[in-house]
Amino acid sequence: GNLEVSEKRVIEEILTSGPAATRAAKKLIQESPKGHQTSELIAEIRTTPEAQDGLSAFLEKRQPSWRL
Repeated sequence: GNLEVSEKRVIEEILTSGPAATRAAKKLIQESPKGHQTSELIAEIRTTPEAQDGLSAFLEKRQPSWRL
C-alpha cells in the first residue's frame, strides 16, 4: 500500500545519501532541535568534502565517491 511505497522511498533516500549527511539527519530527528540549530547544521554539512563531492558528482553526472 501507500505505507510500503513511502517506506521504500525513505530507504532509497537513505541508501543514496552520504554517510555524514545521514548521521546528521538522524541527529536532527533524535534531538528535535530548534530551527536555527537545524539551519546551522545544514550549513556545516554543505561545506564538507562529502557534500562537495556529491554536488560535483551530480553536476558531472557521475556517482559520488561515497556511493557503493
